[in-house]
Amino acid sequence: MINYDPNGLKPTEYEHPLDKAALEVLRKVPFVDKLVGAAVDFSIKSSSYLETVGNCCRVTKETAPHIYDIYEIALKRLNMHVEPQLFIKLEYDYNAFTSGINDTFIVINSSCIQDVDDDELLYILGHELGHIKSGHLKYHMLAQLLKSGLEGVFKVYSHLVTSSLMFALYDWQRKSELTADRAGMIAAGGSEALYSFCQRIMGRSDCGKYIDFSLESILDQYDDFSTINGNVVGKLIYIMQTVMIDHPWTIERIKKADEWSKTEQYEKLISAAESV
Repeated sequence: MINYDPNGLKPTEYEHPLDKAALEVLRKVPFVDKLVGAAVDFSIKSSSYLETVGNCCRVTKETAPHIYDIYEIALKRLNMHVEPQLFIKLEYDYNAFTSGINDTFIVINSSCIQDVDDDELLYILGHELGHIKSGHLKYHMLAQLLKSGLEGVFKVYSHLVTSSLMFALYDWQRKSELTADRAGMIAAGGSEALYSFCQRIMGRSDCGKYIDFSLESILDQYDDFSTINGNVVGKLIYIMQTVMIDHPWTIERIKKADEWSKTEQYEKLISAAESV
């Protein structure tokens, strides 16, 4: 049973300002709410929940007590008023996802269970819970359906599915990940778990003994990455490479987390989380 505190942590206390600004732009796109309604309707008729329940292992106190104990910590630190069902899926990349609109659930790949430490698992779970807490899922689902080539679901609205909608949708989705990263840091009690997990995505698990994956070296690399935007041609290349991806570049996530870790807001929220 979740002990939700109505006066406890709210998503507005940590949501990334870029997330908020991009969502306002998205909501101004004509008829986007009707498209979201169609996405919700489609999700009810052909939900991935059936596939998840049919093929994945549900995490409970009985089936996986250690993982469930970690999950409970994330739920408490983020002051969740719901407890989404948690499943483990046999996959070998470091990933997890959240689905559903009203009855949400989280699926985490088995590689994340096998390889990461408890703090990293807290970050991963907190990241996914952050999407739920901030109400991201209805727009994420719309993006996923359009990206999957299921425009037939939106046949009535097909003339409205313009490049401006897709640009706004993906721009917001990338920035929503920055909010979810902050939720993950709160759940993990600090930024170190995010750095560690992102380093895994960059290859630390396989070649860490050959490469320096220190935060300092990655931030130095970010300086080179950011210079791509230093001229018109570089900025155009960056936009073309970025416009249709649904997550920020890994190195940008590390940089944004490092920037936030130096703020009073971060110190206050992490201190409160560690006391839970």
